[in-house]
This record gives sequence, structure tokens and C-alpha cells, in this order.
Amino acid sequence: MKLDICRSFTKDTRKVKDKVLNKRLKAKLDEIKEAVENTEADELPEIKEMLKMEGSENAYRIKVG
Repeated sequence: MKLDICRSFTKDTRKVKDKVLNKRLKAKLDEIKEAVENTEADELPEIKEMLKMEGSENAYRIKVG
């Protein structure tokens, strides 16, 4: 499985000034990276709050904060 992070996401997260939210984002990204690394190529890792985005075959979203 491949983890793809959009440039716009990276750019937007740099603008966040809230330290608590930044810690939550970092923790969630670490959780996702670990789950993807420990998952077979054709499986979807189980991550809390992960929802499939409508209109896309391979896009998911996670709400943090």
C-alpha cells in the first residue's frame, strides 16, 4: 500500500499555530504511517475515524481536531 500526502495538506498544516492540534496531527500521521507499513499491499489498514471519500476509488479522509 502507498501513502500519498497532498502538497496542499502539507502546506496547510504548516499554517496551523495551535500546538495541541499540531501534536494531534503528528500523532495521527505517525499512526497512519505505521499502519500502512504493517499492512499487505492489497489490504486497507484499520485506522480510527477513516472514511472513504465519495466519488473516489482510492481516497480517504480522517478528521483530526
